[in-house]
Amino acid sequence: MACIISQCDVCGSDYQAGPYLYEGHKCNGYDIFVCQVCYSSNWDGWGPMNEPKILKILKEKNLAEPHRNNRG
Repeated sequence: MACIISQCDVCGSDYQAGPYLYEGHKCNGYDIFVCQVCYSSNWDGWGPMNEPKILKILKEKNLAEPHRNNRG
């Protein structure tokens, strides 16, 4: 059984999915897949450097921008 190589929708890096190895994570509210680094680095919200990419994805998919917490 072969591994599948996919690309992170946020940072563009490659990640693997296959037997016993699942490095990608589905972000349901954004309808995207992200690598392990983006997923674990942004557990409390997307960092400012990722915001332009996230907003672009939301606009392309015609999805509403999520509510922000009190720290933006």
